[in-house]
Amino acid sequence: MSHFIPLFESGTITRIYAAEPNEFLHAKLRASARQAGLSDSQYIILHAGGEPSSLLPALSSTGLLTSSSSSIPSSGIFDTILSIRVLCSFTQSDLESTLLVSQALLKPSGKLVFYEHIGNVKDKITQIYVWFLMFIWPIACGGCRLDCKLDLVLNEMTGWKEKKLVEAQGVMDWAVFRFIQGWAQKE
Repeated sequence: MSHFIPLFESGTITRIYAAEPNEFLHAKLRASARQAGLSDSQYIILHAGGEPSSLLPALSSTGLLTSSSSSIPSSGIFDTILSIRVLCSFTQSDLESTLLVSQALLKPSGKLVFYEHIGNVKDKITQIYVWFLMFIWPIACGGCRLDCKLDLVLNEMTGWKEKKLVEAQGVMDWAVFRFIQGWAQKE
């Protein structure tokens, strides 16, 4: 996410909590945040992934949650949650629970903004190829799943006031990586 930090307007930001499980990236994130004009108190790096079992304890350690046992305030705590190439690393069932927790963490009318890759449903040969790749791909690529169904899960979820999902243009039907961007606004 370090290359997206300059896109934020530092004067409008109260605080960013950046969940990053790879400690080796923390220094680069911190440097990018400082270069973008964000102080250490505005940009807080959490040694956590996006999955609830990792994220909730990390948020609890900052004082945002009273405990890590999923006691999320009913009013939520975040205006916006940004997810860039993160949700592909969850199995289908973990993806659903992660999105439910993300939704609960949002304040009313808060937005989940994302740019993620999704599975290819347009080409059968590519689907077969992906099936074979899935034996080694997640191990070699930090848990990344080529068959992510974010679009389907988000479209089936309730609790969103409005959703906008747009598939990236210019991707061939046979491409292994298909990208989707958009947002979902909490009721």
